[in-house]
Amino acid sequence: MKKRAGLTLPRNILIYSSLILFFAAHCFGEKLNQRHLFFCLDSVPYSVFLKAKDHGLFKNFQTPSHMISTFPALTNYAWSVILNAGEVEGYQTRYYDPVMNRLEGGFKDLFKSKGFPNKFDYIQENVIIQLQAYILGRSAIDKKMKSLGEKVLSSNTPRLFFAFIGISDIIAHMKGEEGLDKILLAVDANLIQIQEEHLKKFNEPLVVTMLSDHASTLQKGQVINIYRTLKEADFNPVKSLNNPDDVIYHSSGILSVAPFFIQEPRRVELACRLAEQPWAELTATYNKDTGHFLILSQAGSIEVEYNQDNDAFKMKNLKGEDPMGLIGLGLAMDEWIPQSEIFQSSLATNFPDGLKRIQMSLNGNTVKYPASVLVSIKYGYESSSSRFMNWFSGIKKNRHGTHGGLAALDSVGFISSTQQIFPEWVSSYDIRHQIKDLNFALRYEDMTFLWNEDGVCRMRLGQELLDLPGTESLQLCIKTLANEKYTLSNTHDVFSVNLISQNKGNDSSDVKRFFDVPLSTTINPGYIYRIEAHVLNSRGDIIALTKTKPFKIKHVRGYLRIPIQNHFSRPKKNSKRNWANAKQIVSH
Repeated sequence: MKKRAGLTLPRNILIYSSLILFFAAHCFGEKLNQRHLFFCLDSVPYSVFLKAKDHGLFKNFQTPSHMISTFPALTNYAWSVILNAGEVEGYQTRYYDPVMNRLEGGFKDLFKSKGFPNKFDYIQENVIIQLQAYILGRSAIDKKMKSLGEKVLSSNTPRLFFAFIGISDIIAHMKGEEGLDKILLAVDANLIQIQEEHLKKFNEPLVVTMLSDHASTLQKGQVINIYRTLKEADFNPVKSLNNPDDVIYHSSGILSVAPFFIQEPRRVELACRLAEQPWAELTATYNKDTGHFLILSQAGSIEVEYNQDNDAFKMKNLKGEDPMGLIGLGLAMDEWIPQSEIFQSSLATNFPDGLKRIQMSLNGNTVKYPASVLVSIKYGYESSSSRFMNWFSGIKKNRHGTHGGLAALDSVGFISSTQQIFPEWVSSYDIRHQIKDLNFALRYEDMTFLWNEDGVCRMRLGQELLDLPGTESLQLCIKTLANEKYTLSNTHDVFSVNLISQNKGNDSSDVKRFFDVPLSTTINPGYIYRIEAHVLNSRGDIIALTKTKPFKIKHVRGYLRIPIQNHFSRPKKNSKRNWANAKQIVSH
């Protein structure tokens, strides 16, 4: 959490008055038909998975479907949309923040597990782990799959188990299709074993749905010098925007997409100059004032409007050829066309579901800080803002391909299930509507703030906390941070919640359980807090604890995940509770 200038904290913090008035705690349950493993792979194209299945792997899976990724087709953004996890700050973990007028995130974030807004039940991915996978090959994936199996088989809860294996991404980048073939071979063998042991141990089958977030070109391209292009067009590559000529370009990795940030006066000019480049396949920009998208290529340009209420698009002002290739398929100009019709037509173009993906990335409330201009790069070219990555690309002769662009080659992954048959083509934003009997909204962190439609807020304590052996009560210490230096204020409040047996549910194999603590007043956004929590047994011993990073309350799509630094873990030694002044929250 970075400090934010211009914010002040009042003496009477609303969260305190709200928490003091905690009342009633009750358990919510959602019935799920079968235990379900939602298994997520990174950067595996549809064609690669289909070939593996044709060669005899994944025999108990249905025929795979095409999974159309986001644009840009990048991991952090794609999984956030697939899992309906709310908006992300940027397309990648390092992004431009126009409020702070600087790039946020950093190299240190590469060594942390990816923090997608919805928590995976199994995720152990960072740069070190991916490098190990690159060096060790199949043995690395076997190790990860064994670890996943142990986690899945340790209990028959949660009923909806989310797992993410990201090492396939570096394998796709560095070893191409041959490397992915070996990954899938290991995944198939281990999934068979996990399913067999699950049936034997719990006497019930384990349904598995497997998908990838995007594809890969699987072919090394020429890394272009975007900084030179900007300078030749009389733009000034910078790290903060202070003048109309300033442009920020940043890309974490070698990708087939390039995002640009610029002030409004030269935004359209920048888009036009970029569209002229031989490496630019398609360029898109959005006018916030008119609500119009401008989509350009070297062959022509077109303006597009989007009607959110009717989920329809209108294409107009065509100059030259249609960059999207839709007009030539019989779609009318200057008429509102339903997204469903455009979707079907787009499958015959190089940009499946292209209009919707552009709309979502530039003004669809899925990205907090969208780019001013997005460029999808042609096959055979790649981009990077990193001098190290450019140098690495030069010395690594056998590097294989990338992803990020709007074209099908970059963005069409797969989805397949042991139980369900999906439509032949499914977009990332539609996955959550396709899974039978499952609700992605059930996936919460150990602690989450949720808002009802009327604005009332409550704190939800997740199943992992309730499942801790010996859990009797929970103590929460809510602390306010001085937002200038992040030093703790002198005041804080401590609260205690009894997790009595009737609130724990009955049979954990049948019920998805939550413990909700309603707040009498909506928590005011904009303040910075830290929460510490102790889980106590009947003797008052601390059996598990956690502490969040500093976080700012904000209302995002109905809920806010508290960024747990370390999920509830056992203390190193026995400890008695040290918050004797805890205020009791009444439970029913």
